[in-house]
Amino acid sequence: MSAQKRLVWPDVAKGISILGVVLLHIGIGVPEGESTWLYQLNTWLDPLRMPLFFVVSGYFSTKVLQFTLRDVLVKRVWFFLVPYIIWVSIELWTKNLEWQWVFGNEPLTWRELGLNLVLGHNMGWFLHALIMFNLALVAVRKLHPALAMLLSFTPILLLPLNEHIFFIGKALMYLPLFFAGVYFRQAITAFVDAVCRLNVPALMFAVITYAVGFFSRDLWNQFTGEVVLPWYLPGMDYMGSQEVLLLVRFVEQTFQLPMALVMAVAIARIPYVSSFFAFIGRNTLPVYLGHPIALTVGYHYVQIVGQWEISMDGERLVNTTWFWTFVCIILSGAGGLMLWSISKVPGIGWTVYPPSLRQLQEMVMRPPVLRSEPCRD
Repeated sequence: MSAQKRLVWPDVAKGISILGVVLLHIGIGVPEGESTWLYQLNTWLDPLRMPLFFVVSGYFSTKVLQFTLRDVLVKRVWFFLVPYIIWVSIELWTKNLEWQWVFGNEPLTWRELGLNLVLGHNMGWFLHALIMFNLALVAVRKLHPALAMLLSFTPILLLPLNEHIFFIGKALMYLPLFFAGVYFRQAITAFVDAVCRLNVPALMFAVITYAVGFFSRDLWNQFTGEVVLPWYLPGMDYMGSQEVLLLVRFVEQTFQLPMALVMAVAIARIPYVSSFFAFIGRNTLPVYLGHPIALTVGYHYVQIVGQWEISMDGERLVNTTWFWTFVCIILSGAGGLMLWSISKVPGIGWTVYPPSLRQLQEMVMRPPVLRSEPCRD
C-alpha cells in the first residue's frame, strides 16, 4: 500500500464515524426518523462507527508513549479541553433553553454545567473520552504492552457506577479499542496493507469476525426477559440486562472492527467519495461540536414555534419525516461549517483550535515594543 493510501483511510474512517453520529442524532430527533432507510442503514453501521473512531485515534497516539504527564497535558489534553469546555457549554445552554420552553425545566446552573462537563454527560462526550484515554495511556506508558492492554479493561470494575456515571460504559467499550490502536498499530497497518492487496485470508478474517460479532448480538436480541447474572465484586449483587448489554456490545464491536477497517479502506479507494469522507474526517471537531447546536436552534426551536405534526405519512411536505430529515442534514452541515468558519476568524478561532501553550507563553512573555517618537523642540 502506498504512503498516500495510509494517510487517506484513517481520515475516511473518522469521516464515516462522525457522519454516522450526525445521522443518529437526526434520526432520533425527527419524529419517526427511525423508520427511514437512512436511519436503518446507519443502524447497520452502529457497531462499526465509534469503535473505528477510537481505534484510529489510538493509531495516531503512539507518540504519547514517549510523553511525560506534562507533555500530554500541554500537547494533547489542552487542544481537546478548550473547545470541549466552550462549545459543549454553549450546546448545553441552548438545549436547556429548549427544555425550559417544552418541559418547564429550571435554567441550567453553573453546578449542573460543571458536573455535566466533568462526567461527560453531554453531546461532546467523545472529547471527554479522548482526554481521559490519553491520560490513561500516559499513566501506563512504562508498563509492558500486554499489561497495559490488560489494564485497559479495568473500567469493568466500575460497572456498578454506570447507572449514575455514563462514562463508565463508554470507557468499558472504547478504552480497550483506543489502546489496541496504540499497541497494535503495526498489526493494523499490516492488515490494511493486506486488504489493499485484496489478500483473501485477510478479507475472510474480516468476514468471519464480523459474523461472530453479528450473531453474538443477534443471540442477545433473542432474549426478551430480564437477564440476571451474579456479580462477585463490590458495588452490586448482580448484573442486570443493561450491564450485560454493555459487555455484549463490546464483544460485537470488537469482532466487527476488522470489517470496519475493510470498509474504510474500500471507500478510500473510490474517487471523489473518498475525498468527501476524508475532508469530513479532517474536520471532525467542527462537525461534531457544531451540528447539535445547529439542530437545536434551527430545528427544535423552530418546531416549538411551528408545532407541526410530523410523520412518515404527513399530508403536506412540511408534515413529513423525510422533509425534516433533509432539513436537519443541511442544518448539521451548516453547523459544522459555522464552527469551521469561526476557527478561521482571528480573535475567536482559538475557541475551536486553541494555540499551543508555548505560543501563549511567548505572547505573554514577549517584551513590549518601544516606539521612538520624533524629537520635540
